[in-house]
Amino acid sequence: MTRNDPKSTLNQAGGSINHRAGYDFDKETKREALRLSHYRCEVCGKMKHETPEGFLSIHHLLPICIALEFYPEFSASLIASLANTMVVCVECHKEQDMLSMKYHEAFAQALLASTKQPKKPPRSASKVIYISSR
Repeated sequence: MTRNDPKSTLNQAGGSINHRAGYDFDKETKREALRLSHYRCEVCGKMKHETPEGFLSIHHLLPICIALEFYPEFSASLIASLANTMVVCVECHKEQDMLSMKYHEAFAQALLASTKQPKKPPRSASKVIYISSR
């Protein structure tokens, strides 16, 4: 990924961020994340109108670049899911980006666990036979 890569954009620090189609949050996911956070930063508690920028960001707990490099088995829909969101102000977003890079393994495990549904027992396991020792 270079500055000349057409799939990359430059972040504020001049580094390259690769946003591949389908990995970013859609409008519905962003709206739901904001609604669930009550339009507050989930780190410092500032409301949208209390931030200098006048908006809140939706942060990927497991960043796209980390997911693509270390967790290729994760689908785009999982990376762009509500379970991978955190609503943050711009200031807290910078801190969360650093934490996400440091603790991506824990975030990946939590994200994967959020998708697992309890499995129904196999039909044979639902019939339990008790044997008396008398």
